[in-house]
Amino acid sequence: MTITAQWLQFLIISLAVFRLTRLIIEDTILEPLRERTVFRLAPDSELRSLFDCAWCLSFWLSVLAVISFLLFPQGTTWVALPFAFSSVTGLIASNSK
Repeated sequence: MTITAQWLQFLIISLAVFRLTRLIIEDTILEPLRERTVFRLAPDSELRSLFDCAWCLSFWLSVLAVISFLLFPQGTTWVALPFAFSSVTGLIASNSK
């Protein structure tokens, strides 16, 4: 695998982790699930703080992404691709107003 292909995989998976983090923490589509689970936790609980902090959650999602990539490199990249496209689209849309 060339260095360019490795950087491309890194970029795809990084953008996917960004999108998943935003999806879990901020997007309205998962708000009902957050209300039924995360928001029922005590405000000072460790688990709730994980879901309130993009830095914290993205670290653990990155750990899962690395493990997944080590076990299934091509599968992980293909699964990450739609999330990466969504990230790019969202970033362009939010900066084009």
